[in-house]
Amino acid sequence: MTPEERAEYRRPGEPVKYGEGDPLPEEDREFLRGLQKRHWRAFPPDRLGRVGYRPEGTMTARDLEKVFNLIVKHRLMTTIGSGMFGLSGYSMQVFDHPEPSMVEERPQSLLTLISDHIKTRHHKDQQKHWAFFTRFTHSPENLALLDYYKMPRPRNREDYDY
Repeated sequence: MTPEERAEYRRPGEPVKYGEGDPLPEEDREFLRGLQKRHWRAFPPDRLGRVGYRPEGTMTARDLEKVFNLIVKHRLMTTIGSGMFGLSGYSMQVFDHPEPSMVEERPQSLLTLISDHIKTRHHKDQQKHWAFFTRFTHSPENLALLDYYKMPRPRNREDYDY
């Protein structure tokens, strides 16, 4: 890969413009938690008592649009990762802000999206999924939130590819 091709490969999506960051209403918090419950199924515990999860189906365009609007409106922090063992493209975790009185606590995860949850014309089009998630995860507002909560910033794209 030439340096130019590598730069293009690593380029994140066009960053979104965040809103004022109003507190997330409880009904929207429950909406995100409901999506998490609906789109992730627990495996029975293994012999060590650990429970694993697997993705279930794709999300509707309406649900995805609402998720992304909530991220923008309420300045919800996101992180990027690999999908299930690298088999499902990329993942994006959406976090809630801790209560103001508990600012020392880490943000709580509300929802994890993976490439398989997003229906696209070419299901395995990793470039589109990368651009889709990184418009949030790599935005200046999100990077500031990651720094504020002392959470790791996104790495190069190659670190998430298997």
